[in-house]
Amino acid sequence: MKALIRRPPVCSHDITFSSHGPNAARVTVNLETADNVKKLGFTKLTFQYWNGSSWVELSSVHDEYINNSDYFGYYKVITNLVAGDYYRVQVECYAKKSLLSAAQKVTLTTAYIVCK
Repeated sequence: MKALIRRPPVCSHDITFSSHGPNAARVTVNLETADNVKKLGFTKLTFQYWNGSSWVELSSVHDEYINNSDYFGYYKVITNLVAGDYYRVQVECYAKKSLLSAAQKVTLTTAYIVCK
């Protein structure tokens, strides 16, 4: 008898981060799986800024998911940014095929943008 190996769903991702008018930026998160999954989304999305020596958390969003789907879409606009400063986004994506399966987790970081 062969052992049944449960594999996490294959998840494709598209994360974009761009200027959105003066002193604002927009992040868009699109995740897609080959089949419907029990839970798909992110555990944490973090807006970060460069303080001259390291990336520092500016704000974050936690636990945004959709259940029983093969697609998750999300966007957020952050305002009151400082013109000329460097910003980026880090997203901890999450996909779980069933209650008994292991979750697939991946952390993605965008390229930085310079606020206008």
